[in-house]
Amino acid sequence: MNAQNVAGQSNCEDSLYIPEVALDRKPYKGQEFDTLDDAYEFYNKYAKEGESNDIIRKEYVCLKEGQARQSKVVNCKRRHGIIRGGCSAKLVVVKSEFDKYMVHIFVEEHNHALSSPRRKSLSQQLAAVNIPTCQQISLFELQAEGLQNMGSVHRDFYNNDRNLRNELKGHDADMLYEHFSV
Repeated sequence: MNAQNVAGQSNCEDSLYIPEVALDRKPYKGQEFDTLDDAYEFYNKYAKEGESNDIIRKEYVCLKEGQARQSKVVNCKRRHGIIRGGCSAKLVVVKSEFDKYMVHIFVEEHNHALSSPRRKSLSQQLAAVNIPTCQQISLFELQAEGLQNMGSVHRDFYNNDRNLRNELKGHDADMLYEHFSV
């Protein structure tokens, strides 16, 4: 790949990366395809031919980044907790010309309370030993010295239970068989 910029200097922030691919394999404006699948396949071949398998930019964002989509379903029986909250915390890492990754953008501020990994894993452990969700919430509330000091919301506990049930769904008989065959 060629790294170029307007001033002719190589700089991560304002460089353009152009894959070195034969002209007949490059897409061009006005190019026609019979189907969308043909266009998709052509572009993927172009991308793979010019790719160097090097990741040149990686962006890590908060789970609550962005805005929630407005639901088009009016009479929904099941409500989902809102995950997206417009949080702008992120880390962007860019590969430099010296094959080192450097921090390009770092936004540390979250617009929501944080849940520590220790608490997160404890809630998963409590669910694994079959402690009811309402008792898990009460335990965390006592530990945090009040509901307002909890880093997670009630919905997180119920979502964790739901995920565990979905993971085990259809495997109950298999697990029972494994338990007694050992």
